[in-house]
Amino acid sequence: MQVNTKEKTVKSKFNPRFAVWLLAGLVLGSAAARADNGFTVTTSRENVITLGMSESEVQQLLGRPDRVDRYRNAPGPTWTYRVVAPLFGKTEFNIEFGPDDKVISKGEMVIGSDKPSQ
Repeated sequence: MQVNTKEKTVKSKFNPRFAVWLLAGLVLGSAAARADNGFTVTTSRENVITLGMSESEVQQLLGRPDRVDRYRNAPGPTWTYRVVAPLFGKTEFNIEFGPDDKVISKGEMVIGSDKPSQ
């Protein structure tokens, strides 16, 4: 007695549309992960910060800052984020806090060009 079994062959086809979506998801996910961990912020995300917000509210919206500075005569700390894809070269977004840990000012500062000088 002989048993005859049929084997199913599964052929996979390359789907370029799926590959593009996968790549886009990885790129966006990577940028979002970096933003969630702090250090960077997009120009559109800067607009969600308003005067009077607490440090914890800012951290919930933007994540950890790239740098925290405490200047001698300043009323509170200054949080600095790097701006992703700035219009005018390397740019930082600064948020200044008062003595009550509430936002008293915010703004971008252009640091310089990302291109090496020749």
